[in-house]
Amino acid sequence: MSVCKKLFLSECNLSTNSLDSNSEGLETVDNDDDDFYNILNENNCEPSTFVSTNIANVQALSYLDSKEKELNILNSYPIVKHIFLKYNTTLPSSAPVERLFSCGSQIITPRRNRLSDKTFKMLLCCRCFLLNNNEPQQ
Repeated sequence: MSVCKKLFLSECNLSTNSLDSNSEGLETVDNDDDDFYNILNENNCEPSTFVSTNIANVQALSYLDSKEKELNILNSYPIVKHIFLKYNTTLPSSAPVERLFSCGSQIITPRRNRLSDKTFKMLLCCRCFLLNNNEPQQ
């Protein structure tokens, strides 16, 4: 099994803890089955943990085996959809990022066109730190 697949499966297992089982359509253990799982409870094993891990693995492996390429397939796999939204959501650009880019254009000049990446990064951080500390407090 590849490293990426193992990471994906482990993330699916972790995300089942954060998902609400009722709102996302995950199955829970019925009260009638409590007698069956009493042996597991005596060994400090939770049956719900096994069930949620199994559901997460089934959903993840089914998604990976699916041949569909459309995004609406994620509605069939709520755990995979949760992970997709967690890691594929873009962060909006804001004013601090724009200020950082404008500071970068002030550092890279025709005379300073051979700065290494490390030096440029240090100069940019120093300049932005000084600019932020000299602004009046609101």
